[in-house]
Amino acid sequence: MNPVEQTMQRVAEDVFASLAFMFPVDADTSETNPGPPQQAAIDFRGPVNGTLLLSVTREMLDPLACNMLGLEDGILPSAAQKEDALKEALNVICGNLLPIIVTSRDVFSIGAPRLLPNGQANLPLASQTSTATARIALDAGRVCLTLLILDQLTGGTVIMWEARA
Repeated sequence: MNPVEQTMQRVAEDVFASLAFMFPVDADTSETNPGPPQQAAIDFRGPVNGTLLLSVTREMLDPLACNMLGLEDGILPSAAQKEDALKEALNVICGNLLPIIVTSRDVFSIGAPRLLPNGQANLPLASQTSTATARIALDAGRVCLTLLILDQLTGGTVIMWEARA
């Protein structure tokens, strides 16, 4: 795992622990076919432009929303509450990640997080190679973060840089 991926993993683990009381577990994160994930994406512009993609197993959505909203036992969240919880988790991860991997002095414009339909990463950059991917096993399910960076000079090439953590 490269330094950017390590940073992504650490930030995501911290966010899920503090926002949703979901904690990392030792598990094989390379396991495939847990069912179609729910995905959300957020775009950012600044010293580097790109997209952060968050994929979670669907079984995580209920506990994610319940824990983030403080719902009582036995009360199930609505579809809108589950979607909002996922998008908010992504928004917080992105907001915490960017200052670490670039510099804390840089200013970014972060777009609104959006759900991706049918578990499809239908992104303009999806055909490019991702710069970094972090897979995380939490006690409530599996998470995958993918960071895509658009090189402003070449107008579409995805680039890699070293984390400044």
